[in-house]
Amino acid sequence: MAYFFYNTDKGQNRFHILIKRGIAATGGPRRFGIQLRQLRPLDVLLMYEDGIGIVAVGRVQEYWDGKKHTKILYYPSGEPHEYRIKVKWFLNLSNNPINVATIKEELGYHPRGAVRRIVKRHDEVERMINQFRPKQNVSEELAFLEGEQRAAKSTARNPQLRKAAKKRWGVKCYCCGFDYEVFYGGVAKGLAIVHHLQLFHGSNGKPRKATVKDVRVVCANCHYVLHVENPPIDVEDLKNQIAESWTFWSDRGTESKR
Repeated sequence: MAYFFYNTDKGQNRFHILIKRGIAATGGPRRFGIQLRQLRPLDVLLMYEDGIGIVAVGRVQEYWDGKKHTKILYYPSGEPHEYRIKVKWFLNLSNNPINVATIKEELGYHPRGAVRRIVKRHDEVERMINQFRPKQNVSEELAFLEGEQRAAKSTARNPQLRKAAKKRWGVKCYCCGFDYEVFYGGVAKGLAIVHHLQLFHGSNGKPRKATVKDVRVVCANCHYVLHVENPPIDVEDLKNQIAESWTFWSDRGTESKR
């Protein structure tokens, strides 16, 4: 997973269309479209509007298709084509943008180019995003999982459910297929994390019924990725994106041997 600035066209002030459509778009010569090629599923885009700042944060949903689309979704009428990639804009900051001065203070520069990878200062980027994230979006599930002792004492995290879930789904990660015992040996037998498909919003500390149908068994890495968004990324979406990534890199490996 990498961080990128996605710079909207100067003076357009039409970024709300991108958020609504769930896309990032570039136009003009093909060299601008090719900039989308560096993006991978689950990469994070910071949408930057010139003179305003960061107006949205999203997660890439696919590899660039390489197509020149003549059906225009973003650019004003008169443009012959545009290049696009699907993005889930999970954080809309249009009413409270991260302003230009803050970006310069945190990162030391202003974004340039259509799509630019943020090579350094990832911690600063995450902190900057979290500072501007609406308080009501704080995940109760993430807070609940912070302390193992708290989780162990809570009736909402029933150990019998974890046991039943592993019996129903097995201990291989539902998303990526990782098996702790196969990789680490017998010392890791049975290790896995039970991920709740729905957060515990509204529970108010009271026990809530949950069955094996309400959870999936995942590895620690996938569990972390699932919770980088609020609400969490859908397990089926992550599973499909991982499969696409394997296919992509497998094809690249085959091409390199030719």
